[in-house]
Amino acid sequence: MQRQHLCPVCLESGSRNGRLTSLENHRILYDSAALSVAILPILFWPLTVFTGPMAVFMGFRYWNAPSSIIPRTKIRLILAIIIGLIQIVLWGWLIYYLATR
Repeated sequence: MQRQHLCPVCLESGSRNGRLTSLENHRILYDSAALSVAILPILFWPLTVFTGPMAVFMGFRYWNAPSSIIPRTKIRLILAIIIGLIQIVLWGWLIYYLATR
């Protein structure tokens, strides 16, 4: 990604004329998405067999992805990984319990 320094007048005229196509004005918040994948399916607990590993994968996959335009911490990714690992461990325990019962 090439960095440019634009004055406010050039920025306004470039965005109005459509000449600034490389201007980044939004980002996907992968940390919030990973945390949502980890927490929301708890209400429908059978889904956690899929969403637990998915939350862990998203946490590690997007660890170095650019976060919000405004700086954010990695706490959401850390929580998503922890919650996803807890779900995986609980499913493993349930399968072990049912198999040995």
